[in-house]
Amino acid sequence: MSPQFCKIGRSSPISKEILKLRKRYKQLIEQAYNISMTDAGLSDILYYKAFKIKKAIFESNNSHATF
Repeated sequence: MSPQFCKIGRSSPISKEILKLRKRYKQLIEQAYNISMTDAGLSDILYYKAFKIKKAIFESNNSHATF
């Protein structure tokens, strides 16, 4: 992927893997929220899985950053 230039600075196109991770993250957050009132333990597990995905997305975005 080649970097794109914009008024703010450099940016690179979002890969398909990142888009899949974002979609999965949103699904997990929604599931965790919906089940939070009935099963707190399962809700915590889903939030934790979503947190790990969010961390992977963040690390992936930062690994491409150039200063």
